[in-house]
Amino acid sequence: MIVVSDSSPLIALAGIGKLHLLHDLFGEVFVPPAVWAEVLCEQRAGAAEVRAATWIRTVPVAADSFLMALNRDLDAGEAEALLLAADLNADVVVVDERRARSLAQYLRIPFTGTVGILLIAKERGHLAEIRPVMDEMRARVNFRISPTLYRGALASAGEAPAQPVAVSRRTAGLWTAK
Repeated sequence: MIVVSDSSPLIALAGIGKLHLLHDLFGEVFVPPAVWAEVLCEQRAGAAEVRAATWIRTVPVAADSFLMALNRDLDAGEAEALLLAADLNADVVVVDERRARSLAQYLRIPFTGTVGILLIAKERGHLAEIRPVMDEMRARVNFRISPTLYRGALASAGEAPAQPVAVSRRTAGLWTAK
C-alpha cells in the first residue's frame, strides 16, 4: 500500500507518542521534502520521533506547473503531498486541511485525515478508544477538530454519548475515490 502524508498528521500523532499507528497500519509512509522540513524545522513535540522513524521515506517532487498551480491554494507541504500522491498513484494521502481534501477529491486521490487514521486504528484493534487520543491531540498539540467531526468520529467508533449522531464516512474523515 502506498501512503503519502502531509505534516499535520505526523505532528499530531508524534506529539502524543502515537506516530507508530501509521507504521502499524501502513508499514511505509512517503512524504515530500516540504512536509519533512515543516515537521522538523522547529522544536516540535515528536520531531525526534519522526526523524528516527526509518519507515518514513522522503521522496522529492518535480517543481512543475502542476505544483505551482497547487501552491496557489495550498501551503507547500500540502501541495507537495498531493503532487507526490498523484505521482506515486498512492492508495491514500493523509491530509487534514479542508482545501487539500477538496483538491484531493477533485483530483480523485483517495484521502483520509488524522481522525480517519484513529478510526482505522480502532477498527483494526490498535486502539481501544479514540476519544482519549483525540482529547490528547487537542490538549497537547493544539489539534483542531470541529465539534461535528468530533461527535461524528465518536459515533463511528461506537463511543458516542447516549444521543446517536448520524454520520457518513465522509463526515468521519474517510473518503475513497471510485
